Amino acid sequence: MYEALRKILPLYLLVFFLVAFLGRSYMVWRRTGINPYVVGRTNRPIDFVEGFYAVPVVLLLTATLAFSFFPSVYAFATPITWLDSQIVQAIGLVLMMLALIWVAIAQTHMGKSWRRSAQELRAKTAEMGIKYVLARHDFLFAFDKSTLVDDKKSRVENDAKLKIAKDFILDPANTVRADSKFSLVKVF
Repeated sequence: MYEALRKILPLYLLVFFLVAFLGRSYMVWRRTGINPYVVGRTNRPIDFVEGFYAVPVVLLLTATLAFSFFPSVYAFATPITWLDSQIVQAIGLVLMMLALIWVAIAQTHMGKSWRRSAQELRAKTAEMGIKYVLARHDFLFAFDKSTLVDDKKSRVENDAKLKIAKDFILDPANTVRADSKFSLVKVF
């Protein structure tokens, strides 16, 4: 089991990080053009705390790589001996696979909320029977003033929502009239 774990753990970590972070981040970036990774981009206290999130990840990665590729170095990391039991290791593998499945399902469901576009917004507005939209875009698109910004959501989600609204309201093909403050847009 020890040799199998030495091969499985690095592969599992790679797949897990692809599924949980890189894959979804890349998809969001491709759809919206916005980098969803925003840790530490402002001077808010939360950014300071988020900076520490990388520490456990780096430690986990270091321990896994030492266990898999440098067993003599791993021995100095004071491994927990009761975890060497095959039953405990089998239970750990099952829990890891369940966690991967759970994260993949969660990412898929969260991805549905990221699939919004100006076309979907236009279709939903048309379904409601709305033919025209009048908006004060100078106020609506100002991040600190906009009613579209939700304080409970991340900056990335709010930026994506504002981008969709801009694409919808500032679309020159459907703009009936616009000035520096207002836009009148034909929905369909």
